[in-house]
Amino acid sequence: MSTWNVDLTNTAEQDYASILEWTMARFGAQQAAAYAEVLRTTFQTLRSGPRVPGARQRHDIQPGAFTLQAVTRRRSARHVLVFRISCHEKRVIEVLRILHDAMDLPRHIS
Repeated sequence: MSTWNVDLTNTAEQDYASILEWTMARFGAQQAAAYAEVLRTTFQTLRSGPRVPGARQRHDIQPGAFTLQAVTRRRSARHVLVFRISCHEKRVIEVLRILHDAMDLPRHIS
């Protein structure tokens, strides 16, 4: 299986930084590092393509949108990656946002 490139939009990069800053302020450096690892592992999983186990097509958010819960074998997270296929021929996935799973996802996707 060929790997896909996973690109984060500027907004997704800001989401990532904000999540880690909030986690650091609330729970400390060790927990922030652990959560960063969960998110990085989820990005790595997504390199297998948009149809990885757990990915769901979400036309209610935006045509062509998918979601994937951030999770590893040892930890689950309360954040969801919202992504789309940016270029199927070049195997590029674009992460649009990283949002808390309690949020109204369509409201936060432009």
